[in-house]
Amino acid sequence: MSIQLTNLLILASITTNIVFGAPATSVSDSNHNLITELIDTKYPITKPIKFLDGSVKYRIAIIADLDRNSVSPDEPDTWISYFKEGHLTYKPSDEKISIEWDDFESNGDRLKTNLSVNGRGAELSELVTYNSKLITLDDKTGYLYLIQNKILEPWVKVLAGNGQKDEGNNIHFALRYPLNA
Repeated sequence: MSIQLTNLLILASITTNIVFGAPATSVSDSNHNLITELIDTKYPITKPIKFLDGSVKYRIAIIADLDRNSVSPDEPDTWISYFKEGHLTYKPSDEKISIEWDDFESNGDRLKTNLSVNGRGAELSELVTYNSKLITLDDKTGYLYLIQNKILEPWVKVLAGNGQKDEGNNIHFALRYPLNA
């Protein structure tokens, strides 16, 4: 039952037309003219594959939040997580969902970072797409990382409180806005 529910939640999150962040296409700077930035709202990043029998195959990915176990056992001052990719197939005629991992035998690709707070880091709580980029959130450091070529690239640090102190926000999930809102 729990596997079926998990599969249903994964399918719902994939098929829902959502993105990370606000759907704005421009920002205003009071000291300068209007700055326009094109936002690529393509979601999901890869198109689903539709089959003649009505089945639909989606590209999916998962990431691990290892909490205190994210410290690397073999590299000093390094924190790790695992990232795994695969396909989810939904067959409406049978009401079946199946998942096929790219590398079934492994735990996934090992992602690592040297960024931490109080000896903790790479506690990656969320995996989202935004502007055709794959992003993960570190709930200890407040960093948003881009995942590029299976490497964590620090992108943005979200500060706690009013943003005046260099203290990372404890971010566990991404706020999502419907595209057509």
